[in-house]
Amino acid sequence: MNTMDKEKEIINLNGTSYILEFRHNEEVEALKKKLEPVDKKKVNRFPEKQTLELIKYLSKLFPLQSESVNEEYLIENNLTLLDTSNVCGVIGKTEEAKRLLALFFWFENKGKNTELDYKAKEGEIAKSKYSNEYTTKIIQILKITDDAISITIKSDYPMTIENKDFKFILAPRITNEEDEK
Repeated sequence: MNTMDKEKEIINLNGTSYILEFRHNEEVEALKKKLEPVDKKKVNRFPEKQTLELIKYLSKLFPLQSESVNEEYLIENNLTLLDTSNVCGVIGKTEEAKRLLALFFWFENKGKNTELDYKAKEGEIAKSKYSNEYTTKIIQILKITDDAISITIKSDYPMTIENKDFKFILAPRITNEEDEK
């Protein structure tokens, strides 16, 4: 049976088999190649099972790239990976997270540094609407690393959801006054 026709692919990493869902067999081969250590030095990565789970959920928000940027470049820079619609972004906060996100960055768009100011006016109550679909996917990703999460919001401002490894930035939904009636 031709593996190109399958949506699921079994890969073997260090003696353990995992099933991944991908569009093409070439993506699986490229992924295996990227997960191999570059040299003999100690490279900090998430455990294999966690890595594969993270890739599965991250690829629902960000497309895997066949030619990603250099991991070392990402480790040195705090770049934001944006989804194709510019609604959601993620920043790797640890070396492991940055190495994993390298699979999703591409050469033409190396991301950018993103700093948000959440200073609120005294007595201001934060009220914004955010996509349930994106929020659910982000929380699924953060739960994999098994950490508590922190959520920061401000009225009509991007929300941040983060743990020790990742920081997600989610743009608020823009609504017209007519939509709210």
